[in-house]
Amino acid sequence: MNLERISSESIIEEPVRKDSAWKIISDFSKFSSYSKNIDKVLVTEKTGTEQMSEWDVTFDGAPLTWIQKDILDSHNFSVNFRAVSGDFDQFAGNLKAEDSSEGTFALVYSLNYKIGIPIIEELFGPVFKEKMQLNFNALVHGVADEIIKHKVASDERSDRRYKIGIHEAMILDGKSIEAKIENISRSGMMFSSEMDLEKPLSVQTCGLDLRARQIYHESFEKKYRLVFENPIEDDRLMQVVKMLQGRHITTLGRFLTMEPKAAVYS
Repeated sequence: MNLERISSESIIEEPVRKDSAWKIISDFSKFSSYSKNIDKVLVTEKTGTEQMSEWDVTFDGAPLTWIQKDILDSHNFSVNFRAVSGDFDQFAGNLKAEDSSEGTFALVYSLNYKIGIPIIEELFGPVFKEKMQLNFNALVHGVADEIIKHKVASDERSDRRYKIGIHEAMILDGKSIEAKIENISRSGMMFSSEMDLEKPLSVQTCGLDLRARQIYHESFEKKYRLVFENPIEDDRLMQVVKMLQGRHITTLGRFLTMEPKAAVYS
């Protein structure tokens, strides 16, 4: 089989600095969190600008493993890699952040590979390339999403978060959901819900009518970080916080004054 090439790109639409994104781009040990097809990446023998990483990946039910040498170039925000053993005859490429025409930057992944398993080459070569392309697209977009999520979270830390911990009705794009508001700030809120949610445009909750800029999953739990398009005014925020915390205290008070016979222990 000839040497095959795949590439993928994701534009970072938020105003993120490349040096701020570098830690995420270069930390291969976290990549299994960004793509469901990457089972594990173990970074070993890290010395200065070089490291060895061991990859366990499953493509459409087929497990693949390899060990690669990574060269970390923090000056150019680039990682060059080359497999030194595993299921590929050749496997080498680059992951980097480069300037884009929009004035921000793009996360770009390029790979040249040659399969080292004859039966896959003969029977599944074109299909395998398609699967490789789809899965590395998912990885690149997963890394890009993590970069943006980290940036948004960093921005939001400048606003005080108020702990709530109470169930409250929410309406996302006209659809009512059952949710538990974990905390709220001027810039956004964290809530939990059993529903699988995508980005909403409009949000109604706590007497507020809001526009959403973004919504993020918090790890693999059913928790979401909702970022508002425009921050809530301080006075209005404090009214909402006092209302919700008052409800929490009332609920807790009712629980503490329950008759012993009403309590159930397991």
